[in-house]
Amino acid sequence: LYASLFVIWGAVLHHGEVYSHVVAQRRCSWPHGANGTRVMVTADPQLVDEYTYRELGRRSRALAFAEAVCDAYVRRTMKAGLRRFAPRNVVFLGDLFGQGARRNDDEWRALRRRVDAALWWPRNGDGGPLYHTVAGNHDVGYSEVIRHHPRILARFEEWYGKSNFVERIGGVDFVGVNAMVLDGKGPATDETWAFVDGLSAQKKEPYVKRVLVTHLPLPNPSQRCGPFRNSQAIQGRTLGSDKEIIYQDYLSDESAQRLLRAVEPVLVLSGHDHDQCEVTHAYESALAGGTVAVTEITVGTVSALNGNDQPSYLMLTVPEAAGESFDASGSGLIQHKLCFLPEIREILRTYAHVGVVSVLTILGPPLGELIAAAKKFEGRPVIALCFR
Repeated sequence: LYASLFVIWGAVLHHGEVYSHVVAQRRCSWPHGANGTRVMVTADPQLVDEYTYRELGRRSRALAFAEAVCDAYVRRTMKAGLRRFAPRNVVFLGDLFGQGARRNDDEWRALRRRVDAALWWPRNGDGGPLYHTVAGNHDVGYSEVIRHHPRILARFEEWYGKSNFVERIGGVDFVGVNAMVLDGKGPATDETWAFVDGLSAQKKEPYVKRVLVTHLPLPNPSQRCGPFRNSQAIQGRTLGSDKEIIYQDYLSDESAQRLLRAVEPVLVLSGHDHDQCEVTHAYESALAGGTVAVTEITVGTVSALNGNDQPSYLMLTVPEAAGESFDASGSGLIQHKLCFLPEIREILRTYAHVGVVSVLTILGPPLGELIAAAKKFEGRPVIALCFR
């Protein structure tokens, strides 16, 4: 009996922890007919911690279990995706940490090891994929935090690379921007805007197409997000005063337009929202000599415990050749496709059902004996003695 249950549980756990990811990603593929450099784009792993589930209590077994479930899901996703599709580059859209900005250096280093393990972050230069990331609010905080505690941003960049960067991938420049400081003030804000404004001076023929990478989405006043959205579009909040930003869901209109005019991207990639969204933005293009439109794709979280029942990542194929003429739409040049991942609720529901059956199977024989004894006792005469 116990050997049979052991085998059944082994099969169930293998299916939930390994095979479900393989099956889900078998339904994924690079955009049909697309040739070029392949890029895996992921957003908001945001590994859960005591700040995510305060009610579980710090260092409790319940919290340890939640962290283990979260890490295992992200790790299986990354492992299956990297092995099956072998992308040359992996781009993260921020929020690697659950709450990295609140940690002292020792705590942060411990969490950093956890993040690297879950994301399969290569550190040995073995010829694997190249990883790139911008900073998110859960990594470094907003401008108010960074202005008063610059060490938080510095340690993130020391380990994960500059959050303002230009990386050539295939024939396209991926422009990463630290969106956490754009609407704030202070040295990091000044440095980031100097980087952004400097991109305008670098535009020249032959034109190299650009993809803008930012953690915070651009404004979405229409509140429309396309067919892959699982929830209502967020209304958006900005908390703080006098450009002391302590929370923000979207970049301001002013910052978004300034950013688009400087970068002139053919595609915008963002995270933060935890759900999928696709929206079009208009801006005045110096290259096109008029108003142009560009698509922004907000990529949903890659984690199963961040409020999205359908975690996902984006499969992107960029052209190999640079130097084509400017085309703000990027139509037919950069192709993309969402890859949806296993639903954690279905997996946990299967575990619960098998658990109930297991308990009943183990307790069945002794319960049966008790019931049989009770029935046998039922037919016997009972003498009740009453003592005064």
